[in-house]
Amino acid sequence: MDEVRYEFQGPVYAPNGTFGVVFNNRPDRERADPSSEAQQPPLRVAVCSRLTADWPDLADWLGIPTAQRKRFERGREPHEIWDWVEQRGELGRLREALAGIQRLDLVALFDAAGAS
Repeated sequence: MDEVRYEFQGPVYAPNGTFGVVFNNRPDRERADPSSEAQQPPLRVAVCSRLTADWPDLADWLGIPTAQRKRFERGREPHEIWDWVEQRGELGRLREALAGIQRLDLVALFDAAGAS
């Protein structure tokens, strides 16, 4: 019988705050390259997680009314902006607006994803 080896892969934190550990029982198998496209976060997650303090400028550029901004969930404003634009069928404007506020790093994410 072959010996089974386990390789520690790292901790796992569940949304409910619990903690677990992941082991790979096939450490001899090749792992996916962490920089591969399959490992990259979706465009929405990548953009929203990086927008942070620039969201008010983006909201201004897009013309989101102040009353609407006040209803945004605190801490999730970039996601709220994405939703606002998406609900209007204007995701293409988001790339343009990011360029307008000089967030060329985020424009590059759109370009890399093939989105306009």
